Amino acid sequence: MKKGSFVFFLSLILFASFTTPSFASGVEAADIPSAEQQIKDFEKLEEGLKSGKIKIHSDKKAGDSLSVSAANQAVPQGTTGTYPTRKGTILVTDGLRVDSLVGHAGIVLGSGKTIESFPEGGVQYKYDNWTDRYKKVWGITTYGTTASEDAAAADWAVEQKGDPYNWNFFDIENTAKFYCSQLVYKAVKTKTGVNLNWLGGIVTPADLVNDEDSYVIYTFTK
Repeated sequence: MKKGSFVFFLSLILFASFTTPSFASGVEAADIPSAEQQIKDFEKLEEGLKSGKIKIHSDKKAGDSLSVSAANQAVPQGTTGTYPTRKGTILVTDGLRVDSLVGHAGIVLGSGKTIESFPEGGVQYKYDNWTDRYKKVWGITTYGTTASEDAAAADWAVEQKGDPYNWNFFDIENTAKFYCSQLVYKAVKTKTGVNLNWLGGIVTPADLVNDEDSYVIYTFTK
């Protein structure tokens, strides 16, 4: 091989190593749930909500000291709930895509303030309502946790502010870098013990809303 050709070939290898997301050892990129499957997971939720099979529940009160059970009072069918402002509630949308990951997730810190992770800037604060950003939004929380435990999960996520984005989507237990739904998953699991990884492997935004340990408190469609 001529020297010039070798240098060109080597440059292509180096370029690929820096531009292709990494994956856990022994796991191929093809093992990530396809975009189509992740979209179907969101559609499954929407179909359940429209049919009434999946109920929209009232949220926990900020002063709750008891765990919320599956018997929590559902709001009347057709009601969309109230946009979440309680610290520790979770927001999910299908309106964003990063590489093979469909959707986005973040944790509410208060009215108009969230903690989220993006490829640009990693873990960061955002100061707006998701209804201004996305066409479809779900607000969720978890069974078996108190409002104070949810707030502790939010505080844990805040402690990760400034950490970089995690492109290894299978590395869900990493505590030095995070992708959006991994940040939510890890914060909730660390502080409450609740595991929102619905299908195992990569934790997607659709996992969070479909997991049996979460329930919907708000929906929005533009």
